[in-house]
Amino acid sequence: MSMQVLVVDDEPRVAATIALLLKRSNVGCQVRTAPTGEAAVDTLAQEAADIVITDYRMPGMDGLQLTAHIREHYPQTMVILLTAFGSPAVTVQAEQAGVARILRKPFEVHELLTAVRQAAAHPQDSRPA
Repeated sequence: MSMQVLVVDDEPRVAATIALLLKRSNVGCQVRTAPTGEAAVDTLAQEAADIVITDYRMPGMDGLQLTAHIREHYPQTMVILLTAFGSPAVTVQAEQAGVARILRKPFEVHELLTAVRQAAAHPQDSRPA
């Protein structure tokens, strides 16, 4: 059974590009996308995901608010946060929210694939305590 990955980004091209990269890689996952945090909540209610890759800054529910929702309702789901706003304060907030990994935009393709592979191979190491 392949991993279920949900990519959440308010920029459709970014979400589509990440989804395509994952589908073309040998990570072995099914990929869905959502354009907002709220849409991601609805999507997760229909079918849970093993990994959520979410943008930090989005209108409405941001990536940290989405992470809090995931931690509460889907504690086994790992979250990878994408951000172009990589300040130390964001890092601390992300860690406190339960983000497994932070990738700074722009990131390299291999960084994303490595993060997903590591989360899949060692889920206990990727989930917050």
